[in-house]
Amino acid sequence: MTAALLPQSTLDPLDGIAETLDRAAVAAVAQTFHGVSPATMMQSFSDWAMHLALSPGKQLQLAAKAGRKAMRLGDYGLRSVSGPEAQRAIDPLPQDHRFDDPAWQRLPFNLLAQGFLLNQQWWHAATTGGAIILSTPNGVGNWFHQTWADAEAEINGFHTIKLNWELHPERDQEWRDQQTQLLGE
Repeated sequence: MTAALLPQSTLDPLDGIAETLDRAAVAAVAQTFHGVSPATMMQSFSDWAMHLALSPGKQLQLAAKAGRKAMRLGDYGLRSVSGPEAQRAIDPLPQDHRFDDPAWQRLPFNLLAQGFLLNQQWWHAATTGGAIILSTPNGVGNWFHQTWADAEAEINGFHTIKLNWELHPERDQEWRDQQTQLLGE
């Protein structure tokens, strides 16, 4: 059906403008976020934040780490007042050349550089770490099986915890037999 065949009352004069505005907005968002969906970015951040919120042990570790890094920066700040030859609180990674210029070794820029590197290290600890991977023991040769086998052989950094169905307080042999009948062995 073409626009010419539609009754005049069903055509909205704003359709073309609305479509043009929407396309321009999508193009601007794509350019701003380099083609990555901002919704996906927010979901990833929300996922990380929720896991952190539900991990009091990790929160404790990060708080202690932040305190130690603040103390290291303060100590470095006091020592660096006596001269630029004070030992740094943290060295950049070998491939990081952002602070190679000698100007970064003088006050106040040395404190900014050291604070940045300590903060970067803290964020690395906050945003990396373990994962919980759940699966059944079925599927020999798939990613889960290979990761499990490597963890048992201590090849990767994963640690195995096997939780059998019998551990669940509401599961008994009758439940197991029903599941086997439904899902197969």
